[in-house]
Amino acid sequence: MKEEEGLSLEPLPPDALALVESPEAQLAKVAAIREVVLGQSDLQGTYREYAKLAGLEEALRHYKDTSTASLFEVSVVQREAERKMGQMLRDIPRHPGARRDLTSYTDHTRLYEDVLKELRINRATANIWQWAAQLPEEMFRGQVEYRRNHLELRPISLKSLAFDGQTHAR
Repeated sequence: MKEEEGLSLEPLPPDALALVESPEAQLAKVAAIREVVLGQSDLQGTYREYAKLAGLEEALRHYKDTSTASLFEVSVVQREAERKMGQMLRDIPRHPGARRDLTSYTDHTRLYEDVLKELRINRATANIWQWAAQLPEEMFRGQVEYRRNHLELRPISLKSLAFDGQTHAR
């Protein structure tokens, strides 16, 4: 048995991905993937599906008939998953005895550093996700819709969301 078991941040290859030709079918596939990724109830499950999504994005980027809209939607799902994982990380106690939700530390409580180590998430990535979780939902959704409506379908990064939120809010 390995000494350290956990998930890797490396993108996982997409499982039995059938790259489809029509943009509509690609968008339908992304919508189904969104449900799986965001439907996870725990950090480990969300992170596992997020890693699979990274593998899918890489495959789609190399497929000549991938629609720009599909890549855009994949990036939106990635940002949604990062925001969700960021909130989950924010809710994890940092120190023994920390009382975040009126429950105290027990031997079974997993602390923040333990979770990061177990999932092999580096602190910088965890901090970015937690920052993303703090962005108001209205701002996030507004930027996604602005880009859809103005056909700015380049993949979304968290940094661009923060910058665009400041410029388009005026």
